[in-house]
Amino acid sequence: MWPDCYNGARKRDGDSVNGNLVVLGVALLVWGLLFLYLLRLERRIADLEKR
Repeated sequence: MWPDCYNGARKRDGDSVNGNLVVLGVALLVWGLLFLYLLRLERRIADLEKR
């Protein structure tokens, strides 16, 4: 139905699954880093409020 140029980098069905896993892994890593940053920020704010 679509021309080959619309398939993007997907050459085989397995490649799209691997690509999805990479995107999922990067997204989870970003959320984890954001969570840790917010925890540190909360501790820093609590420490400043004590002073």
